[in-house]
Amino acid sequence: MTALPLEKARQIIDAAFAKGSDLKLK
Repeated sequence: MTALPLEKARQIIDAAFAKGSDLKLK
């Protein structure tokens, strides 16, 4: 197992979290 999948998953989660926060703010 490399750190690549973890990094990608973290990016996806981060993006989804940012989107959710944006929706909540608006």
